Amino acid sequence: MASAAFDELDRDDGRTAVAALAVLAAVELALVPVGTAAFLGMAAVLGMGTGAVYGLLQDYTVGFLLLALTAAAAAGYTATAVRRRARTDVR
Repeated sequence: MASAAFDELDRDDGRTAVAALAVLAAVELALVPVGTAAFLGMAAVLGMGTGAVYGLLQDYTVGFLLLALTAAAAAGYTATAVRRRARTDVR
């Protein structure tokens, strides 16, 4: 079902939707209902993309590798830049 929905959603439209929802989330509006809708919308569009990748490759390996790389990048950013900024804000 997700890959069928992705077939109807042009690749550029998906990127535009995620970008618009990310901007909405970045504005830091109230979590209920706007923030929740933004995060769930991003998850839905990104999930459709994941289904399309699986549909093409019939394997989750690429998706898991991309997930691992994204998690490692987020962990590195959190451990360096975010931690450094948190220390300077506390003082």
